[in-house]
Amino acid sequence: MSSPKIGDPRPSLPPIRPRDVERPQNSPPPGAPPAVKAPPPASGFDPTKSIKDALSKLGFGTGAATELKRNDLQSKPLPEVKDLQEKVNVYRTEHGAKPIKEDGFFGPKTEKAVKDLQKEFGLPETGRAGPSLETRLAVESDPSFKKLDDDTKKLIRTQLTAAGDDQAKLDNLKGLATAPGMDNLSPKHRQQLMEALNREPENADLAKGLCKLANSENFAKTSDATKSSLIDTIRTNGPVTDAKVDAALSLVGNPKFAALSDSDKALVCEGFKGSKADPAFAQNVEKLLNDPKFDGASADLKTAVLSQVKNYPDARTVTNVGKALGKDWFKTQDLADQQRSLKLIGRLSSYDKGDRAIMDNTLNKFLDGDYKLVWKEYKSDGKSTTYGEGGDSTLWLNKGIVADGNAKMIENSKTNHLALSTTPHEVNHNINGDKVAKTYKYFEAEYRAWYVGFKAENGREPTNQEAMEQRLSWQLNPDSFYGKYAKEALKDPKEAQKFYDMLSTMSGQKVDAKNWETVIKSDASTWPDAAKPAPVPSGNITNS
Repeated sequence: MSSPKIGDPRPSLPPIRPRDVERPQNSPPPGAPPAVKAPPPASGFDPTKSIKDALSKLGFGTGAATELKRNDLQSKPLPEVKDLQEKVNVYRTEHGAKPIKEDGFFGPKTEKAVKDLQKEFGLPETGRAGPSLETRLAVESDPSFKKLDDDTKKLIRTQLTAAGDDQAKLDNLKGLATAPGMDNLSPKHRQQLMEALNREPENADLAKGLCKLANSENFAKTSDATKSSLIDTIRTNGPVTDAKVDAALSLVGNPKFAALSDSDKALVCEGFKGSKADPAFAQNVEKLLNDPKFDGASADLKTAVLSQVKNYPDARTVTNVGKALGKDWFKTQDLADQQRSLKLIGRLSSYDKGDRAIMDNTLNKFLDGDYKLVWKEYKSDGKSTTYGEGGDSTLWLNKGIVADGNAKMIENSKTNHLALSTTPHEVNHNINGDKVAKTYKYFEAEYRAWYVGFKAENGREPTNQEAMEQRLSWQLNPDSFYGKYAKEALKDPKEAQKFYDMLSTMSGQKVDAKNWETVIKSDASTWPDAAKPAPVPSGNITNS
């Protein structure tokens, strides 16, 4: 539009006389008798009410679009039209154009001014003033928006234009674009916030959360990498809540977080994202960072701890690795074994496919009780693998199976067996005080420990078929370590009967001295009770 230079004084206007009013075409001349008003229709719609009030009954305020437009039959000024004219004039005056009359009549001159603005803003030149124009005028005149850099302004204008007349989207974009805290951020992070919202511009909760980030002093003070991570985390992890945003801002504003190395900060941020912005995770990390045991740890150990917090992003992991820092058995390990222990704790703490009660009870023995964890080197005989052993409130595990370092525990058949089955298995032996003997009791003790390990890993009881194929056939094999003790126990008729009774229950057939070997060598899948739960062993089966 052609206009005077910006800053030209607004011309003084003569007093308004009837002929100066932008009177719509076909309206009665001054002094004419008033027109007779038509009665309102049966629906109750009153045409003398403001357009906004009328359309609010149709849903405006919930995303529905409304607009002001030229009305040559308008009989009296409307306050909403006058309000529009005032806003148009603010923009025109600031940009060196002459103001239009603010008379409350939407006539040809107001329509022309609206079209001029729509053209300048890249909006459809309809001459109708809807939410897109109203929002754009509000944003352009906002003091916070005016402080932004040109590139950010350009991005915001593009996003507002793309939102059309969708009131919900416009309100959200406007709220973030005019957030006072945006002025404290770099252009990069202003644009990251706007781009994050533009992926879901209709999401009011996301807009609110991003505004909270923008306006936070803690957010403004943190590193660029942390800012970027938090923006991405809040945007990508489900419904945005005050609890998530507040927990994140509290965490990054903690002096202990600020004291971390940049790489350790990144681990914490990745963990928070991996936890799906869980407030409990952030709160537990704060407790960990404030713990004197963590604060006094070496830089390498801090990184090892935070690495597993990131690898196993669960509030329970954070609590449990913090507990390990205070245990003598952990403090006496070298860094490589501490890394192995942290991986094991992380895996057991966050594993939800198994029996959580057994897992938690197992961990508690080491983290809240007096059990010790030791990593040991075992020589391989090429035939079988020793995963671990228990005794005297100590668990020895094969360090050759779990690598050191700060990466996540590699998940394969061996590491899964060691972490999820062997660990609760051997702890169960310690709890029950099991001793090697040539008795059915020892045979059942080995079965019980296996039963507990199976439940811990799988979250259910084993079936009769699984128990026979995976454990008992091996325990009864005279060539196995356990088989030689079972063989001796079977020589005692009273002890032997206990074996037969158990095998009868599992196989669904009568078992005695004549056929027990045939039964255990038969196809367990053909047993009538193959799919039923295996017998529950006596003793402690929860590791409580």
